[in-house]
Parts: sequence; structure tokens; C-alpha cells
Amino acid sequence: MGSTLPNGSRIRIQINRRTDYRPGEILAFLPCRQVVVHRVVARGRGRGRGHLLTRGDSLVVPDPPVDRTRVLGPVTEVDGGDGWIPVGRREPGTALGSWARRVVLAVTASLLVASPEAAKLLVDGLRRLEATTQARRR
Repeated sequence: MGSTLPNGSRIRIQINRRTDYRPGEILAFLPCRQVVVHRVVARGRGRGRGHLLTRGDSLVVPDPPVDRTRVLGPVTEVDGGDGWIPVGRREPGTALGSWARRVVLAVTASLLVASPEAAKLLVDGLRRLEATTQARRR
């Protein structure tokens, strides 16, 4: 998650069975075989109820919808090298980055209401586009 939680940071996770995660919370979850730690940016409604949209703070495109049963719990603290400190709830960002994040999130969240599978397809396509764009910049 970039500057909020640098790669390789030690974290503390509050393991629980909560299902009421709110936007702004940083969660640890298992989408596949590896633990991912990202911030909740939206909760699913309609057919998407039971899913969350998460995203790393430095990313524009959110993760594919996360089934709430895959969540280990919220990340409560990070070891920044000088001891354990609480994680923040606010997402940093620039005005342009915030605008792009809001647009992509609004479209993804709207699609999630109708179909988690369709939202996943959109996210997968946007991630491929983002990766292609970044590769061309290099």
C-alpha cells in the first residue's frame, strides 16, 4: 500500500468474524493463496451485497470484488521500525489521482450492484489497460 504500509511491513491483524467493514478501513484478506492488505473503498449493495471493493492507496483501479468471507480482519497497527503505530483511516492522494479513483470506483461500484462477476471483469480489463499504459511509459 505504498507509503501507508510499505511492502514487507510487519502488521497486526485483528482476526474476527465482523462483516460490517467500512470505507477507509485497512483489511487483510485472502483472495487466493496470498494475503493482500488494502483499504476498503466501497461496500456492495444489491446483488453485490456480501462483497467489498478494496484498493491499494497508490492505485487507481480497485481490486476485484472481495467476498466478505475471505476477510481475515482489519489491520490495526504497523511496525514502522520504531515500534508499533496505529494505521490511519484516511486515503492520501492528489486531486487528479483522487478524481480518477472516484470515477473508476463509481463505475465499478455501480456494476457491483448488478453483478459481482461483471464488476470483476471490468476490474480485470482496467488492470490490463493500466499495466499496458505503465509499460509504454517505461
